[in-house]
Amino acid sequence: MASKTKKKAFKTTRFFVLADAHGIETFTPDKSNFTFMAMRAECNRQRHAVAFAVDFKDEEALTIVKEHLAKEEWKKALTALKVACSMGVTNILIQKGSALDKKSLDMIPNDALDPYWRK
Repeated sequence: MASKTKKKAFKTTRFFVLADAHGIETFTPDKSNFTFMAMRAECNRQRHAVAFAVDFKDEEALTIVKEHLAKEEWKKALTALKVACSMGVTNILIQKGSALDKKSLDMIPNDALDPYWRK
């Protein structure tokens, strides 16, 4: 007989994120630097930088994003976060709720959006 394993309840966890054309730059549960992150995003609009909060409702989605970050896969981490959001296991909260930030978030990651990027 197959055993029924009960999935441990996961408490929604909020992270604060700074992302741009090259993926996630900052990913932290510490809100104390969020104002600074938002200021950096505003100063780097040419790279479509966006500061936002994200609520993870699923431990697996959080683990996947953290694994990509640990491997320095910044673009994959942002893509995984956005996929999790489309599946309803994360909720992205844009700093200002502005249409410009939402549009930028929809376009990144994409190195070609950074006018100074040289590879």
